[in-house]
Amino acid sequence: MMLLNRRIVGLGCWLVFASCLPGQGAHAQGAPHAAPVGAAATEATACADKGITLFRLYVQAAPSDPNAHDSLAEGLLAQGQVEEALAEYKRALGLDPYFSSSCLGLAQCYTRKAQGSQARDAYQRYLVLVPKGRSADDARKKIESLQKKQA
Repeated sequence: MMLLNRRIVGLGCWLVFASCLPGQGAHAQGAPHAAPVGAAATEATACADKGITLFRLYVQAAPSDPNAHDSLAEGLLAQGQVEEALAEYKRALGLDPYFSSSCLGLAQCYTRKAQGSQARDAYQRYLVLVPKGRSADDARKKIESLQKKQA
């Protein structure tokens, strides 16, 4: 029952956060994924900040749940807080080394930090965990691209 309650809290956090993203909910500007401008941008930022606050509460409520840390990391990364996101992805993987979505998140963080070899390693770790996962083809393409950059 407690696991179900944590999952419901996590889903609620995502619903709030997703409604704040450009092109979603009240922040849609007509074109798909258009960035909000002016007052809409300020409102979107405030909304996203509330979403991050909810994710932090989710982590407080379920500190041993890797999904809570992964969700917070995804929110932080979406807001450009790469260092904090990286730390949360690492916490999630510390709790569950097989939490594949955190491997992808690590790879995205390392890519943003221009740390290609670490990004490649994280994508490869994802592929070891879920070789036929929904993001497997994308991970393979990213690895190939990173290898070309390093050559």
